[in-house]
Parts: sequence; C-alpha cells; structure tokens
Amino acid sequence: MKKFICGVIAVFAFSTVASPTLLTLANYESNLELTSDSLGEKFKLLYDDENKSVYQIKDETGNIFEYVEEVIRKSDGTEEITQQKFIVLADNQKELLDEKVISIGETATEIIIEELSDPNSTDVVINKAEQFNVESTLEHQSLNFIPEINSRAVPTSGGSYIADIRWEESTKSNKATAIFGTKYKNTTKQQWQYRDFKAAANNVVAEEKSIATLGLIGVVDAVWVAVKGGDLLSWTLIKKIFGKLGKAVPVFGTLYTVYNYVSLCSDAKGKYNAIP
Repeated sequence: MKKFICGVIAVFAFSTVASPTLLTLANYESNLELTSDSLGEKFKLLYDDENKSVYQIKDETGNIFEYVEEVIRKSDGTEEITQQKFIVLADNQKELLDEKVISIGETATEIIIEELSDPNSTDVVINKAEQFNVESTLEHQSLNFIPEINSRAVPTSGGSYIADIRWEESTKSNKATAIFGTKYKNTTKQQWQYRDFKAAANNVVAEEKSIATLGLIGVVDAVWVAVKGGDLLSWTLIKKIFGKLGKAVPVFGTLYTVYNYVSLCSDAKGKYNAIP
C-alpha cells in the first residue's frame, strides 16, 4: 500500500482566454485531506468530490496532462461524465486536447456504459452478479485455439490471465506470440514492438499482487471491461463502478491502485496494437 500524508495540494481551475482551446491556470482552494507521498509527479489528484474531479498525469517524456471530470445526473437516473483532457503548457496555460462524454446507467442486474461523444461506440454491459473466477478464466483463455503456439516444444510464457494480456515464446526458435484476449499476433522475440508489449504485459502482472491483496479483482475486472473497448479510463468512472457494484468508494490509495492497474492494461493494449 502507498503511504499517505496530510497536506495542502495546489489545485488549479481554468478561465478562457482568446483561443477557444487555450486556457489559463488559476489557484483555487483544495478540498483534499490525503495524498500519496510516493507517486511524485506521476499522478496528482488536485480536486475530488462526488460531482467533480481534477487530476494531472506526467508521462514518460515529461508532458503533463490535466483531466477535468464533471458529473451531471439525468432525469432518467443515468449519469453523464464529461471528461476534458488538457496538456499543461508553459506560462501558466493549458490547451484542450480532447473531450469525452461518458454515460453510465444501471438496471437491477447490469451496469451500462456508453461514450456519447462517439457515434460509433457500442454499449459496454457489466453483469453485477458475475464474479471473477481465475480457474474458469484460465480454462477459457487456454491457448488451444492457437495452433502455432501448440506446435512449439516447451514454450515459455508470461503476462496476465486476469486482464487477458499475455505473451508466449518458443524455446527452440525465435518465434513469439503476443496475446490480447482472444486475439493474437505471431512475431519474433527480437521485434521491438513485441518487446515493448512483453514489458507492458509484465508490468500488469507486477501490479496484480496488490490487486489481489486488497480484494479488488472483481472491481478491476469490471473497470477493465468498461475501458478496454475504447479509451474511457476515468477516475470518476472508477468511483461510479464501485458504487454501482454496491461497494463504498474507497480511499485515495485504493482508487489509485485500480486506476494505475487499468492504466497499465491500456498501455499494454496500445503496444499490442502497434505490433505489425
């Protein structure tokens, strides 16, 4: 578990300037009591309540992206999450890069998620009663449907059966296979996009011990179902899924564990798609 410290966090709001996408940052009072002391600049939760969240993520190249998420509850009981993604620039400014509207509703048995900002999106349906079962997943995701793999002698393998992000290599040749769900790509061990995917898949597995220790596998599975069909990773969406699965919204550290795990899965998905 991450360690936590009390403190005041610098929080930013924005006001429009001449350009419709260029905004200035302005300080406003933080409502947060806890943050992690071990994440550095990788992830900063700036503001968080039931209807609004603001957080920043620093990528591997040093770029800082700010996400502003606001919730509107509709008359039919569904909730719409508007997510704005900005890149933070010099001179106390930021530029709007993308905006999504995510609808989340529920019935007695299902959670229904849709990206309203994409007319080509399809609904994601999560069965509330379905419990994640490692044994059934291992059986379902067995590699019997990949003849190329089964023809290899004593293969080595790795990656996550929980997220269905895996790799397999032959010990007798240079052959390798990247596996994402029921899809796979045959390649070679030295192919650089494959090596990136393999490292990303191993990063996913490295986080699974903490997921299992915290008893979060069921929630993580539900969040990953919601995210993997598109690019819908959202701090607010994770909180809503917790609530609709009948669980109390947890503290920052637990939420971040889920967010970080699904973020690693999304990164691995991108690297899988990059393999020729």
